[in-house]
Amino acid sequence: MSVVVVGEDHESTSGGAKAMSLKILVVDDDATTRRVLSRLLTSAFTAEVTEVENGLEALMAIEDSIPDLVLLDVSMPIMDGPATLKALRRSPFHRDLPVVSVSSESDRALVSQLINLGISDYLLKPLDLVAASKRLARVIQEIKTNPRSANGARSRDPGGRPGLLLVEPDPNFREMLRSLLDSKYVVEEASTGPLAFKIAQQRPPEILLLSEGLTLLNEHLFAQTIRGLPNPPRGIYLLHSGEVPPDEVDGFDGTIRKSFVPNTMLERFTKVVDQSVSAVGLLVQLIDNELRAELISAAQQTIGVMTQQEVEVGSDAQEAGPIREVLVGVDLTSLSGGLGASIGLSSSKADGESLSGRLLGAPTSWAEGANEAFGSLLETIGGRVRSSLDARGLKLEQQMVQDISAEPAESRSWRLTIPFQTAGGERFQVMMGVR
Repeated sequence: MSVVVVGEDHESTSGGAKAMSLKILVVDDDATTRRVLSRLLTSAFTAEVTEVENGLEALMAIEDSIPDLVLLDVSMPIMDGPATLKALRRSPFHRDLPVVSVSSESDRALVSQLINLGISDYLLKPLDLVAASKRLARVIQEIKTNPRSANGARSRDPGGRPGLLLVEPDPNFREMLRSLLDSKYVVEEASTGPLAFKIAQQRPPEILLLSEGLTLLNEHLFAQTIRGLPNPPRGIYLLHSGEVPPDEVDGFDGTIRKSFVPNTMLERFTKVVDQSVSAVGLLVQLIDNELRAELISAAQQTIGVMTQQEVEVGSDAQEAGPIREVLVGVDLTSLSGGLGASIGLSSSKADGESLSGRLLGAPTSWAEGANEAFGSLLETIGGRVRSSLDARGLKLEQQMVQDISAEPAESRSWRLTIPFQTAGGERFQVMMGVR
């Protein structure tokens, strides 16, 4: 059964104001778990609880009232946790909805699948109320620190696809263009200017495509008005059927001539919007400018969830270079072999064995299987990064994890090195570079 919780935690601002109220949806078919979670949430976060019984009812509840956080059981009748989570991630309205999975299962493959679907944390049954409260407090603090797109921030899905708003009266053209761009962008559609402007206020897009001939709030007035919003699109483009007079181009970052031939339309869009950036150049730009935050999130969630402890970014002093005592790597490569990235995970041998022991549930030496467990952590991190690159148009295949500690240091150029430390004291680094 599920619990929708609306309330305020016990924190307050320095001026005595109440903390930001939250809506939390908890989904579980077990009555005992529902009562435990209900009491935990109401006592620790002053939550008001409403219950439903399965993933299908949870989706209906979310459509009725979007929560700030979902606690989602994995095993349920009618629609289980993974199916519910996949449905949320396919929705442009709920792709970034924070979800904490709750389960009695700790299978690595299952946990890895859920992490790749963008969960914020993973609680094991039977619940340790003290530990669960601490982990939920961390997730809730993150929600408060980084509000969702409904509060004005641009949204990206778990794979990192930027938002694109298509304003076009013709439903057939909208459908064709959406199908062409959906792998790279989170595409939202509107048939009129007023409807599109409402969407843009709630979920500011990074790319805006405006068709010529819009009525009421026409394309020129729309472009002028939306640039005054707190988060205007980084690119506004005019879709047109014929030649565009020079004075009609003012206010747009470019124009794209319409075509109902899919390959032609995609080529025209790519030439104008993507500016023909080379794949290697784009990969370098992403690593240097955008992937740090995503790599941090992937590492914290993967290792935090799979070892059941808090993981924080370490000090800058640790970033000098990868610790090579224990170093595993995974390559992401194009089918042609002409493009590739490397992701690495390194630590001291003692810390590597300690992390692996937490994952396996018992102390394990490097020779007895800790190396494989350590590699499985990187495999999951790599999967998250690969999905993010795929959403940006870089389709790469993930190779097998390898022990690369014996490779010469100069054999791989790590453009990004991020240190971490766990609550248990283990230190490790995650790196990324171009192959």
